[in-house]
Amino acid sequence: CDSEPATSREFGHFCNPFETVYHYFRSLHKCDIWPWGTCKLGNNKFKTKKECEKIVLSICKRPAQTESKVRISIKDYIRMKT
Repeated sequence: CDSEPATSREFGHFCNPFETVYHYFRSLHKCDIWPWGTCKLGNNKFKTKKECEKIVLSICKRPAQTESKVRISIKDYIRMKT
């Protein structure tokens, strides 16, 4: 994982796809995961990259989502997976 703060701010938190989604929303106001490589497996509770993509995009597609609501929705999903 890249721990350089400037890089983390610019590209999202490469250690955590949920943080990457949040950073992407905040900086570019676009609903997506970037880069897709941040959907890493293991301690992120995902079995596959597709699962990571699916849940985040489904959260993104809900109408009238603010950054905070998206972040809360993602945290709820983490809780469901544990």
